[in-house]
Amino acid sequence: MRKRWVFGNEQRVLEIGFGSGFMLYDLKKNNPSLRVYGIDISNVNVERLKEVWSEGFGCDSDSDKLSQGIAENLPYPDELFDYVIINAVIEHIEDEQRVLSEIHRVLKSSGHLMLTAPVKLKFVNPLFYVLNLVHDWRIGHLRRYDEGSLTAICDEFGFNLEHVEYSGFFLKVSHALLKAVIKTSPFDDTWIENHDANWSSNRFGSSNIISFLVKK
Repeated sequence: MRKRWVFGNEQRVLEIGFGSGFMLYDLKKNNPSLRVYGIDISNVNVERLKEVWSEGFGCDSDSDKLSQGIAENLPYPDELFDYVIINAVIEHIEDEQRVLSEIHRVLKSSGHLMLTAPVKLKFVNPLFYVLNLVHDWRIGHLRRYDEGSLTAICDEFGFNLEHVEYSGFFLKVSHALLKAVIKTSPFDDTWIENHDANWSSNRFGSSNIISFLVKK
């Protein structure tokens, strides 16, 4: 993300469905002047990140900009944000059209959107096909995407697709499985991330599609 986006002073970025908050925390740490907002459906996630935020950045940080809410009804005025991130969220929401409409509303003209979602099963590594089916059922994925389907729906709601890349290849998935099952892996986390990024232009064998869009 940082390789594609160059943040200016006092620009505003929103993450929808921030979960653990690692991405927001990393953004603020590396861009202290960035005005960072986050919204998540879980109040537990919100309160936990507020604590981490205050410990890491101090009581005068942006922790007051972390709130509970839903992607279909964002509690922000029109054209507030320069950047919006929605990572592994939209596939869980029945009304994806409403979500994209809300993102379009709160983004400034020519604002940027990063949308990450699971890639269609025809592109996943065949060794992980059944695993992905189980994963979809277990955590409530309603749909998967490819470049064509993302382009169509995003164009309908006022976005131009600028760039697509992919993530979650064989070694990264294997690494995650090993850490989940036996709590260890022979691979270093940083090495895994760099290795996975080297394959980002390949859709076959991936797990996720990462799209970078601009508001028309």
